[in-house]
Amino acid sequence: MSERNARCALLAVEQESKRNACSPKIPLPLCMKFMLNSRFPFPWRMEPSCGLMCIDLAHRGTILFWWNASPTNWRDGAARPWSNGAVGMFDGSYSGGTQYLLSPTQPVFLKALFVREGMSDIYRDIAFRGGAYQLALNIGWAIDAALAPLQQGVTPELTSARARLEQAAQNKEQWYLHLPLTSCPPLEGIADWYFPNLAHPEDGPYWWPTSLSRHFHEVDVPIMHLGGWFDVFLGSTLRCFQGIQAQGKTENCRLNQRLIIGPWIHGPSQIGEHLVGELDFGPHAAFDLFESRLQWYDYWLKNVPNGVMDGPPVRVFLMGQPVVGGRVLAAARYYLSADVSPWRNGTNRRLAQQREPHLCAPR
Repeated sequence: MSERNARCALLAVEQESKRNACSPKIPLPLCMKFMLNSRFPFPWRMEPSCGLMCIDLAHRGTILFWWNASPTNWRDGAARPWSNGAVGMFDGSYSGGTQYLLSPTQPVFLKALFVREGMSDIYRDIAFRGGAYQLALNIGWAIDAALAPLQQGVTPELTSARARLEQAAQNKEQWYLHLPLTSCPPLEGIADWYFPNLAHPEDGPYWWPTSLSRHFHEVDVPIMHLGGWFDVFLGSTLRCFQGIQAQGKTENCRLNQRLIIGPWIHGPSQIGEHLVGELDFGPHAAFDLFESRLQWYDYWLKNVPNGVMDGPPVRVFLMGQPVVGGRVLAAARYYLSADVSPWRNGTNRRLAQQREPHLCAPR
């Protein structure tokens, strides 16, 4: 939707609020999706568009439209007469990364995050996982990202570039095998941001601006961390929960981190599914992502005492059961314990609800 239509949608909300002056003011959950024109997914380095979902949590009514997501417009939206000034963010994957990487900037209007399967370190999660360049992920995504803005209204000069990218998108395996890695003709001149990353195979200052781990101590916002055991960003989810819970700026932040891990693969449509490939994890794998987000923001954006913060901060689906299905495991905090080291083969590993100092640190 164009910005003009987005403004019309804003006016429609305001007109509705004037017609019903007794309606409660509504919060602003934001879904940030950036057009990738830089390796830095920060709002002040990008030209973003934002899916702004205004949800009347009292009546479960939803208005969805696209809106420019600069920090100025966030403040503008939070100050609208129909807004209660509370802003949250949602969605996952790359959009989850925009939540994580925004959190250390501590916007005063940001009250809570709900991160589904989000990356938080471009080097470790996307570019060089385990030190190996993720070729298929990076070049495949770069082709798709470069092609997306050329689908409509391109100039004659870009018509040939679009044709090259369309052909590349239909035959990505050709470019997985292309050498040298520093060359990819369909991207050259269109997505030159792809190539500098290849010149930095080691973690270091080039990558540090996109690593939340270096800024856990600056985060001061409640976060629901949602991940899957088979998710590509599982490591990021666990790392962020543990890091912010231990190092968050305030005690309120540290105490209000929550973690849910289920037997799922990556993607919003996979959350709550019991079938993962040939595996069937049974009815205990069910999870209502949409309702869970509504309850999270009912509590944090509208102060509804719905019990969403009751119970343990960690809920995980216990894997490795000999029967089909598995079961849900919940506890205040888990410690991975072993009689020698939790990372050595052959040790007697177990999950305990009490720390065993002579064995290992909390995981």
